[in-house]
Amino acid sequence: MNLRSGKTTYTNNSELKACGHTCCIGKLTKCCDCMDTRPIQSNYSCYVDGMGYMSNATRRQFYCLVCRIK
Repeated sequence: MNLRSGKTTYTNNSELKACGHTCCIGKLTKCCDCMDTRPIQSNYSCYVDGMGYMSNATRRQFYCLVCRIK
């Protein structure tokens, strides 16, 4: 994150994957979106400390920064 502007910059840490998209996670063969095999729905379950499992996460909420903004 650029501390002066408060914006996140996406450089040197993303790479082209087999699916043709760029992604920051080096261990994946495809980008986060292409690797996500969950059925498409409006809300996804996520664990929140102290509250348990909630059904208010978005599909891209936990993707890498590059995939999240696609």
